[in-house]
Amino acid sequence: MGPGLVPPEAHPGMVDWREVERLRAKGLDWDSIAESPKVGFTPPEGVEDSGRALKSLYLTRRSQRSRGSRSGAGGNGDDEGSAAVRPRGNRTLFFVGVVVTLLFGIWSVIAYAVPAPFGVIVPFYPYLVIGLIVGLILLGSSFILGVSGVRSRLFKPVVVGVVVGLVAVGASGGIAYLTGVPVLHPGTPIGFGWNKAAQNEVWKSNGLPVFMFVGAAACPYCSISSWSILAALKAYGSVSNVGVTTSSPTDVFANTPAVELYGITYTSSYISFDVWESTDNTQISIPALPSTENAYLQAYNPPPSTSIPFLVIGGQYYFVGSLLSPGNACLGGPGATTTSSSGSTQCSNGPYAPSTFSQVVQNSSSPVYSAVMQQSWLLEALLWKSLDAAGMTPPVTVSSDQNVINFYQQLS
Repeated sequence: MGPGLVPPEAHPGMVDWREVERLRAKGLDWDSIAESPKVGFTPPEGVEDSGRALKSLYLTRRSQRSRGSRSGAGGNGDDEGSAAVRPRGNRTLFFVGVVVTLLFGIWSVIAYAVPAPFGVIVPFYPYLVIGLIVGLILLGSSFILGVSGVRSRLFKPVVVGVVVGLVAVGASGGIAYLTGVPVLHPGTPIGFGWNKAAQNEVWKSNGLPVFMFVGAAACPYCSISSWSILAALKAYGSVSNVGVTTSSPTDVFANTPAVELYGITYTSSYISFDVWESTDNTQISIPALPSTENAYLQAYNPPPSTSIPFLVIGGQYYFVGSLLSPGNACLGGPGATTTSSSGSTQCSNGPYAPSTFSQVVQNSSSPVYSAVMQQSWLLEALLWKSLDAAGMTPPVTVSSDQNVINFYQQLS
């Protein structure tokens, strides 16, 4: 036997092997482990390298237990034997934890940074977030249970996790792209609460720029915005089957008058109206969106903080929030208006009835008309900009309207 090597029977029962495993899991070298008083190792007389001696004893002991396990020697209730088996499962748990954490970690970062196309098939929230949390739990559990040899076992799971993560990202993005999901870029503010993603391609349907609206009948902010949207649609085409309703009677700004945008019939040679509005006016909910529409939602209005109304014009201009305050639904009308602490106007005695509001909004001398049409003219100017990007011209009635021109000249 060479110098520094110790036969396994040299110090039976003196070494605390569980403490040895614990210190190895922490990454301590053999010399440090051998010097720990909790380990209880005393090298034989004449042995100078205590770390090497303890390692030799450890390896010999493990080899003997391995042979004993294969020959059926086990199950005798020996706690040390059980401790020798447990790290194998811990190492597997560690391997899986690293792989899953890297898989969903890489996927999450890329899907969050470039949600379309990489976050459409499997959205960042909640699915990728859940996967990342599961990976971290597995990884943490392996450390709690005392996985050993972390440094020496880290390379393989890291490589596997990175490769699998990149493959998953590429596959999800490729599938999304092949199914028509657009590649979307970050936007910048252009004023009036709107943003522009200039690098995006113009979103068209049947050759016409798309005007998308996502909302809910129960939402008071969608309800008041619907009147400006209706006016803008009329400037670019013909609208029929127009129905009216109210927002939720139990939410803020209860019973705000609304246009049932989901029910209209729209014909235009200039734009394509793409409306996604839940019809239940008692509870706010967002309808399930097709992949393309969902791509814009994931890119510019992602869960869990998704807000409505959400508007996209030509795939380049987008807006999140109410076009105007629901308090405008009673201006000069059925009851006094009050101003809340947040500065929003509210109807102290309730808003106009929908049928009445539809008449008031057409009265150019009404303050309601002014509020609604300001947003309509802005929408018409944005639609004009989208036609420019598509190489098209707007109706003469739009391009000659000074109110629209004023907004058009202010938009980048």
